[in-house]
Amino acid sequence: YKNPIKKLEFIKEQDSRLKQWLQFALNAVKKDKRRRRNIELVNYFNELKLNWYSILEAKGIVLEIDTGIWKEIMWRGFSIDLDSIFNNLIVNSTEAFKRRGFQSKIQQIKITLNRSLDRIELIYEDTGPGLSKSITNSTEIFDFNFTTKKDSKGRAIGTGIGMWIVKSIIEEYKGDVEILHERPKFKIIISLPEKK
Repeated sequence: YKNPIKKLEFIKEQDSRLKQWLQFALNAVKKDKRRRRNIELVNYFNELKLNWYSILEAKGIVLEIDTGIWKEIMWRGFSIDLDSIFNNLIVNSTEAFKRRGFQSKIQQIKITLNRSLDRIELIYEDTGPGLSKSITNSTEIFDFNFTTKKDSKGRAIGTGIGMWIVKSIIEEYKGDVEILHERPKFKIIISLPEKK
């Protein structure tokens, strides 16, 4: 700990992490994200992956974007709403990977894009432990103020609004969200009307 080279390496690493978080935060509040516009979703999700890359790589988590046959999928809305949905989901997955008792060699998050008639389908899944075993009704994760995050004394510490925000935004766009797999692993499908 008295080695100045080690201290400099530690400071450089912390500086790099801080820079990543600042870039991530500043990107999230750009003015154009707060205007309704046509959003090309393949590009949007590739940019999302790029924005999260350094943070997830440091945790050993891989984010995969599967666009299937689609080179372009247009949707009209606010970028900040998509950010709110997928940043909440990604944060929840990273927390789940750290859950006590869970170990996995593969820590992966996957987002799959698809179109079906006049709907856009976004499948979000991870290889984590899934929903906490204390949850008996999976839809309650979308309730306002619902949290399973606890401190070392068993007191609730989560805000309980992340998944409520996810569902609220999806419903504002006349969309649906459904849990496809609860545990182990977690998988949901978001269906949004395609806006032209």
